[in-house]
Amino acid sequence: MALLNQISSLCYWFQTNTALVSTLKLDSGSDSYYVSIKKGETTLYSHKIESFSKKAQTIISFELITIVKNLINIKEHYSIN
Repeated sequence: MALLNQISSLCYWFQTNTALVSTLKLDSGSDSYYVSIKKGETTLYSHKIESFSKKAQTIISFELITIVKNLINIKEHYSIN
C-alpha cells in the first residue's frame, strides 16, 4: 500500500509543480494499474500492470518499486530544470 501511495504522491507532484501531465488508473474492470507521465503529446514514461489482483505480491512489489524509481528519476530531472 505504501508504494501505491508514493506513486500517487509523485503523480500529484508532477501535476502541481511541473508542466507534465500524469495519469494514474486503477481499473477493476480490466484488473490493471496504469501510470503515465507526458510532456505535451510526448510520453516520457508509462507502465501498465496487467492482471493486478492475480499476480503474486512479490511480483507486484517489484513492478511498483520500478515505477517509483522511474518517477523519482523524472522528478529529480524536473526539479533541477
